[in-house]
Amino acid sequence: MSAPPPLSPESINSWEFLNLNNLHTIVCDCGDKIVASQIEMQRLKDQLGKDFIMCRVDHISLQYKLEYHNRQLKAIVVVMGSVMVAMFGMMVVLGYEHNIIPMVFMQP
Repeated sequence: MSAPPPLSPESINSWEFLNLNNLHTIVCDCGDKIVASQIEMQRLKDQLGKDFIMCRVDHISLQYKLEYHNRQLKAIVVVMGSVMVAMFGMMVVLGYEHNIIPMVFMQP
């Protein structure tokens, strides 16, 4: 396939290839469609912006809830650990006090 011949300087600067009637027809015939499309695009942008804001608010709310539950879980773990240490301490103290633990370890 051969390349088209280069344009001459006269044809480059001429306005013959531009038909203003066609351009006017396109703008007049499609003007309503263009305006409707622009309005629809603006509506979609506004809706997308609102959706983004709502999504961001939901994300921040969820993040605060997760942080709150994380703090609650840490507090519960500390309390349960403290209770277990206290119970073990009571077992050791009461066991030595009543000579239960040495007897258990001395059995054959």
